[in-house]
Amino acid sequence: MVVTGKGATNKIATKGVVLDHVKGPLGVLSSKLPLPKESDKKVVIQESRNAFYNRRRIQIVGIPPGTSDKEISQILLQAFNVVYIYISDTCNAHVLFSSKEEASKALLFLKGKSFKGKPVQAGYSQSEFIFFVGNIPYFYTAMQFRNMVKAVGDIERIVLVRSEATGQSKGYGFVEYTYKAAVDKAVTMLATVSKNLRVEQANPGLNEYYDLQSQTLFVTQFPPSTKSEQIEELVNEHCQVPFCKIPLDDVTRKECKYALIDCKTAEDAEMLWKKLDGAKINGGTMRISFSSPGRLATTLLGGQESQLPVRNIICIDLFIRNVSVE
Repeated sequence: MVVTGKGATNKIATKGVVLDHVKGPLGVLSSKLPLPKESDKKVVIQESRNAFYNRRRIQIVGIPPGTSDKEISQILLQAFNVVYIYISDTCNAHVLFSSKEEASKALLFLKGKSFKGKPVQAGYSQSEFIFFVGNIPYFYTAMQFRNMVKAVGDIERIVLVRSEATGQSKGYGFVEYTYKAAVDKAVTMLATVSKNLRVEQANPGLNEYYDLQSQTLFVTQFPPSTKSEQIEELVNEHCQVPFCKIPLDDVTRKECKYALIDCKTAEDAEMLWKKLDGAKINGGTMRISFSSPGRLATTLLGGQESQLPVRNIICIDLFIRNVSVE
C-alpha cells in the first residue's frame, strides 16, 4: 500500500527531557567524559552503523514533470513493495520501500533505466527527510535521542554519531522522518524541545558511515573581544588547520558569537574537540562542538566572512541567541 497523505500533526512533548546543564549546552566537558568499556564500545558503534545502513528510502532524479506517485508505484516500480512516495517541486521522487533489501534491489533495477522516454538516476535519499541535530547531551543514548525528537512525527531512522576510536557520543546525530509533514515543521518544533539544540537539514554527500564524522568544529562562549587570530593561534598549537574564522553578521556587519574551524581530517577535529573544549582564551572559556558534516566552513562562507546560506543562518542564530555565556 502506498501512503501519500500527510502525517498527523503532533504537539511537542518534553516531559522527562532535561537539557539544561550547569556547564553550558553540552553539559560535562568532552575531555571529562567516561570511556565506554571495550565490549560496550563495539556494541554502540555497531548500533550506530546499523542504524545508518538501514536505508529504505531512495531518490529518483529526472522524473518527467506531471508524473504522479501512482504512476511511479504502479508502472516504474510495480515489481517492488513501495510504502510511501513524495515528489518534490524539482521533480525528484523520494520512495520509501518496505525494507532496505527492497531499496537496494530498486537501485540496481533503476540503473540505466528511462521513464516516459527520459533517463532517470537513482541513489539513496539523503537530505530531504534527514536532519542534523547538534548539542545532544553527551550522556544520551540512541533511545534517549529518539525520545527527544519523536514528537515531531514518525521516525524512519535515527543515528547517534559516535567516536570510532572510543565509542563516545560526539554530541550530534541525525533523524530521518517518515513523512513530509514532519519535515516541514521539524526545525520549529525541535527548537521548543531545548534552546540549546542546533537543527538543520542534513547536507548531501553522506554516502557512507564514515562521512558522518565531521571535519568542522563549532566554537562558542568565548569572550566578545576574542578575535579569529587568537582562536587560530590556540588551535595551531595542537595541529595546523586550513580555516578558522569568526563570521560577520550579514545585517550588523559585527562579528558573530561563534567561530567555525575546518580541520584536515575528522580525526584532527576529534582531537581538537577533546583537547580544547573548555579551553581558556582571552580571559574566558570556550566550548567546542561539531558542525554538520558534509560541508566545510570554507564552502558555507563561500569565501566571504558573512555569506552563510539562509538555512544555516536561521539554525545557528536560534542557537546562539539562547546560549548562556559562563
